Amino acid sequence: NVIVQKPVFPTWPYMKSLWIAATSISGTLPSEIAYMTQLQELRLGFNRQLVTGIIPTEYGLLTDLRELGLAENNLESTIPTELALLTDLEFLRLQENNLSGYIPTELQTLGTSLRLLRLNGNTNLMGQVPTDFCTIQWLTLGCAEDPFGGYNYYSEAETTDLCGCHCPCP
Repeated sequence: NVIVQKPVFPTWPYMKSLWIAATSISGTLPSEIAYMTQLQELRLGFNRQLVTGIIPTEYGLLTDLRELGLAENNLESTIPTELALLTDLEFLRLQENNLSGYIPTELQTLGTSLRLLRLNGNTNLMGQVPTDFCTIQWLTLGCAEDPFGGYNYYSEAETTDLCGCHCPCP
């Protein structure tokens, strides 16, 4: 007989914030977090490169999410296009992982809500930076050695005018 245990996460459907950051936890990101349907903040970053694997596509179901922080782990996937379903997302921190592939153009749909986007330190990301990202207040996309055309896409100023920072504005 095989006994299957119910995941712990579905027992917390009303949780608003989950922060497990700057710890020594290890393993993969659980897709079951998507059961936390009222989650607004998910911070699982800065875990000394011990969290590995992919960003679960199921995180696109967290439609109340305002902040997704997965920085400084050891994630080795593409950026899921399903994150574009997070229409209330304001802060997206994916920096300092091993993410690869193209920046999904679908993320441009977050232009009205997204205020912070950090993708720096993912040297395997490639392709053109979507021009709609020029409206993001705090934008950190790469550094000179990254494959974004050799530009430094960086601004910490509270401004929507990032053209002076070599963002590919129209």
